[in-house]
Amino acid sequence: MNVELRLGQPISEIGSDFITLGGGEQLQADVVYKCVGVLPNTAMVKNVPEFRDDLGFRDSLIVNDHLQVGTFPNIFCIGDMMTHRSKEIKLGHTAELNGHAAAHNIVALAQGKKLMRYPEELVGGALTPKLYALSLGRYDACLGFNWLEISGWFAALMKWLLEWTKVSAAADQPVGVFFWIIADAVSLFLGRTCIKSREATESTGTGTPLPTKEPATPEGAPLLVSTS
Repeated sequence: MNVELRLGQPISEIGSDFITLGGGEQLQADVVYKCVGVLPNTAMVKNVPEFRDDLGFRDSLIVNDHLQVGTFPNIFCIGDMMTHRSKEIKLGHTAELNGHAAAHNIVALAQGKKLMRYPEELVGGALTPKLYALSLGRYDACLGFNWLEISGWFAALMKWLLEWTKVSAAADQPVGVFFWIIADAVSLFLGRTCIKSREATESTGTGTPLPTKEPATPEGAPLLVSTS
């Protein structure tokens, strides 16, 4: 089964068996799934004057490289609710990386230690890798890792393995925990070496992390993690 990705193209119309792209091209399909995401749920801060300057794209909260919100170093925002300078795509794997970085920085802030800079100090590059696995039936799937795309029965098998081990890890079973310790390390290594994203290479020509400014982080204040 062949999979063609049409990225970065606006959609002007969605029908039950077709979509029309912004340029006028119409694509026919047996079935169309509307997977366009949802708006960030930031209603609780939209009318708060202190957060007015921290609202970004689609009213998401703008975070710095430590995932802190604006001038509030003790408020962290992750997932669909936040906007970061890297403009990373909102994927399940990306949300997990957000969570790892925020959890690390909350503990570091409470202990008065240096905060982790996201994403460079977590993934080793200026961009997080794009990882996804999409089921296309019981024995078919599409697996994507940056520019690498695999479809068919092998992708379906990998999808099943990822789901089974993730559930095992959530249940604190050794096989799942060990699998994801190895899998996370390997995926981050591949994402900054042989399967590096094209955007990461083009941004600096070599994939070298872009320079960022370190914000000040006071100690000993209350902490809040915000997500969608």
